[in-house]
Parts: sequence; C-alpha cells; structure tokens
Amino acid sequence: QEHYVSGRMENGRPLPELKDSFTVSEAERAHIYEAFKKYNSLKLKHHRYDVTDPPRQMIVRIRQHGLPDVRQLQMFLNDEAQDLVPIQIALQKYFCSNLDGFVFAGDTAQTISKGVEFSFETLRRIFYELFVLGDKVRRLQVEQVDPEIC
Repeated sequence: QEHYVSGRMENGRPLPELKDSFTVSEAERAHIYEAFKKYNSLKLKHHRYDVTDPPRQMIVRIRQHGLPDVRQLQMFLNDEAQDLVPIQIALQKYFCSNLDGFVFAGDTAQTISKGVEFSFETLRRIFYELFVLGDKVRRLQVEQVDPEIC
C-alpha cells in the first residue's frame, strides 16, 4: 500500500509502472487503494473470487507443501504477456528454476483483460524483484547459517 500510494519505491525513486498511469496524484491513489480494500472485504463477505485468487492460493500451498513429484520446466514462454496480472507471473517461478528460460512476448496495445494496466517496465521489475533478487536473498540466508549452531 505504502509504495503504491506514495508512488515511490523504498529507495525514493518513482515507481516505474506509474509513469504512464492514468492516476497522477497521491490522493487519487489513496482513494483507489481504499476502494481496493473495500472490494477485498466484499469478496470475502460474499465468498467470491477473482483472477488473482487462484494463483495466490497456489503460491501459499506451494510454500507450505512444496511441489513433490513435479518436474521443473527448462523454458517458459509467455505469449500475450500483456494479459497477465503480476501474481500470475509470480506463480511461474515455482515451475521453472532457469532464470534464463523465461520469454515474455506481448503487445501493450492489445490488452484485453479488464483492469490490467500493462507495461514491460512493470514486468521487468516484477521479474527482477521476485525471480532474481528473491533467489539471491534465499541463497544469502542459507550461506550465512553457521552449521555448528544448528
């Protein structure tokens, strides 16, 4: 919430995905975020779901139980990437551990999914933060464990 409403990343730089966004002011983004929170509470109250809920639940379950007996893909081709929401992209990292094996193809002028404000800059940032940095953070944490303490 904080990053979206302020329009800034932790380092103070503007969020790249808001560069071409139709929402320009912090007040507008705060209003949109409040509507988003209300939407989520109504979804919960009426037992409804949207396109982001299944991949989110899959990620929760994968983190809890892993992926036993699932063979990793060597390559993952995403055609029409402009129609994916970020959580669908995030889910893919659990099925292909080869960071060089992802291909994203799309046309920003052909977005057909309602509510998707696609940009390749957003895709680039999601991939870097979730796939590249996420792996490095895990590797660093593992390397810093002192085996004598365990």
